[in-house]
Amino acid sequence: MLNETISLVGKLVSEIEINASAEKFYKFFKDEAFNIPKISSKIVQQVGVHEGNWDTHSHDSIKISNYTIDGKFEVLKEQVEFDDEKLMLVHIGLEGNVFDHYKVFKMTYQVVPKNLEQNMRNLMMVLLILTITLSS
Repeated sequence: MLNETISLVGKLVSEIEINASAEKFYKFFKDEAFNIPKISSKIVQQVGVHEGNWDTHSHDSIKISNYTIDGKFEVLKEQVEFDDEKLMLVHIGLEGNVFDHYKVFKMTYQVVPKNLEQNMRNLMMVLLILTITLSS
């Protein structure tokens, strides 16, 4: 039997309409990610800073997330990079259950402001770019 490694690099780009300002949405995920369990407690149970703290965490800070997928408890330790000018966050997986399935896990969010006239509201477009490398 041959020992083969299958590798796939993919990119998924999606636009999502959010009823919030681009800066507020970006700031939530940069400075208040610890509140994610309050919004989605069935999926994400905890988000904590492993290196740094919530008030001063910055480029290259390390976070640990506890989450559930298909009823299974999992953990992800990740490095987070911020680009305040581009309103972009990059999550680079370091350790955790995700590596049972992926060789590399890197996720990039970029918040792109775009005003739309719809029901007298200002909406914002969020570009979500997810890049992963799979291996078996």
